[in-house]
Amino acid sequence: MGFPKHEWHRAVSRDQRLTDGAARVAIDLSTSASPEDGTFCVRQQTVADRMGRSIRFVETSWAALARCGYIERVEERKRGRGYHRANTYRLAFPEMEIPAPPCRNTRTKVSQIRLLPARMPFL
Repeated sequence: MGFPKHEWHRAVSRDQRLTDGAARVAIDLSTSASPEDGTFCVRQQTVADRMGRSIRFVETSWAALARCGYIERVEERKRGRGYHRANTYRLAFPEMEIPAPPCRNTRTKVSQIRLLPARMPFL
């Protein structure tokens, strides 16, 4: 079936916690993601070059996406001489708390509700 990118795009675009810049970085990351599982392996400098923005802009947006739960690191790259690969990340859906529906009548307590007797039908 594959990763639902359209639903992910919709969730990113509607999240009020993200700036417009972070949403643009998210869309750019999704173009590099695998259609099967949503994993991607791209360096922040590459994203900055593609977007024509500074590396600092991409780092801040990347951190916001990770903090909000839209990307998660799957595998950390090996460090040292000869290792030039980026970390592997996955597009993810954040766990959102669904607020409870508001109470319709907040002023009336259950103990204050007076039950009316049932009417008997006329015989």
